Parts: sequence; C-alpha cells; structure tokens
Amino acid sequence: IESFVRIGDLLLRALNVLSQEDLKRFQDKLSHSDFEGKCNIPRGLLENANRIDTKNLLMKFYGGDNAVNVTIDVFTQINLRASAAKLREEREKGKKPKVTENPRVSPRAAAAGGETG
Repeated sequence: IESFVRIGDLLLRALNVLSQEDLKRFQDKLSHSDFEGKCNIPRGLLENANRIDTKNLLMKFYGGDNAVNVTIDVFTQINLRASAAKLREEREKGKKPKVTENPRVSPRAAAAGGETG
C-alpha cells in the first residue's frame, strides 16, 4: 500500500506543475491513446476532471507503476519532455533500496549467496 500511495503522490506532483492548458492537452491525449494493450480512459471521465481526479483515473485504469509509465509517455508525446524526465527521475529515486545502519551481510547470508560489504 505504501508504494501505491507514493506512486499516487508522484503522479499528483507531476500533474500539479502543469498549466491548465497542458493539463487539458494531457487529458485529451490520454483519452485518445491505447497504452500497453489497455483501453484508454473515456473522454467523458476526463472532461471535467481536475488533477486529483485525473490521478485517480490513471491509477484505476492502469495500476500503480503502469500509471507512471503512461504519464511519462503522454508527457513525451505532448512535448513536455522536462516533466517526463523529472517524473522518471523521481520514480527512480524512490526505487533505490534504503541503506541500513549496518550494511554488512552476516557470514551465513554470504554463504547463501549474499554479498559482504
């Protein structure tokens, strides 16, 4: 659930920086495109959708990580390459494993195939 919430936050941050015109272009492209074999979001659902509604529709139709992929793809198609790059970068930043206080692996774990630090 935490990653699902985090993905929703990422999407909302990305949509929040769009101008109203760019949001409309994004929604228009979203309603006319078929992504990864999934149906597009019907135009009627996007017509009066605000940024939060749009984020929720992305999550509902495409699921967590795919919603981010679709958003990056649409940003690229409508020439919002900087927004696409920023979203891609923030997603990758969020995927990095957290460093523990003692990153060394125990000898037992190392014997089982883990790495020692």
